[in-house]
Amino acid sequence: MQSPSTSQRSKDAGTLATPVSSRLTSQQLTILVGFGLVFWLVAALFIRFAPFGVLDRGVSTMLLYAITVPAGWISVQVGKRLAALAPDQLLPGMAIGSAAAMLLDGIGLVWWSIYGVADRLPGAAWLLWGVAMILIAAFVEARRQGS
Repeated sequence: MQSPSTSQRSKDAGTLATPVSSRLTSQQLTILVGFGLVFWLVAALFIRFAPFGVLDRGVSTMLLYAITVPAGWISVQVGKRLAALAPDQLLPGMAIGSAAAMLLDGIGLVWWSIYGVADRLPGAAWLLWGVAMILIAAFVEARRQGS
């Protein structure tokens, strides 16, 4: 008599079986990295050309942060559709796009002076906040879809 597989034993014991991961295809990776780079460029240009009042650490900055929550959720939905991501691909896929954006941000902050002059630190912090919102939204959406 054969013993049940480890996966079957896990199911029978009421615990989660080892998840089967769907690897991201080269096409999906290309789309997600491109999406992350475009997303970063739009955010970086906003930071550079935004009126100073938006990044003054006051009410307008708080509103910008608040608006970023639904914007992060929308970004996940767009990325999911563009790259045709399955639920178990959602968080890794959005993490790849976010990583591409963060890498450019690190380079842009140091060598390109992408944000221009004066105190744009709140803008750089907002960009990090936005990346975190995207990753949180991807995590929540993947859980909601059952991944």
